Amino acid sequence: LEPCMQQDFSSRVAIESKLNRLRELQDQVPDGTERVQRVQDCGTVVLPNTSLNGCEAIRQSMLELTALWDNTVAKMAMTRDQLEAAVLQCNEHEAAVGQLAEWLREAEEEYSRNSTLQSTLSDKTSQLECTKSLLLRVEGHEEQVNSLQQAASPHSNEQLLILVGKYRSLSTAVP
Repeated sequence: LEPCMQQDFSSRVAIESKLNRLRELQDQVPDGTERVQRVQDCGTVVLPNTSLNGCEAIRQSMLELTALWDNTVAKMAMTRDQLEAAVLQCNEHEAAVGQLAEWLREAEEEYSRNSTLQSTLSDKTSQLECTKSLLLRVEGHEEQVNSLQQAASPHSNEQLLILVGKYRSLSTAVP
């Protein structure tokens, strides 16, 4: 259980591996509960033929065992919840990166279409308006890019690093 509880959520693979191991452990909870019950049953059987001090020691041991088991089962549930939340965060982060990739692709295409200087004044004016609009949208995504960068783990995929590089290039290219 301890390896699953460590807060090393460096990658989706690591999280899912821990979650799978924890599920395997949780599948064994009924067996563990049954074993604890058998220990308590055995302890109850020997109590009538045991000295007063022995009875107290057996009762105390049974209470400690039960408390330890209940605590372990509770930790398993808490850890499962944390790991499942981490998987959801990974999903949200990957979706946000995907949306950024799509927006960036469209913005680069728009920039490419408008980068050739036009010859007439009305075409230049239209081009300037398109460029201003693109600049505002690029600036509007700065916070999202920074947020995604901060939320990424040190072992994050290369896609985000590439997207951030493209974003920085586009943000400096648009006048």
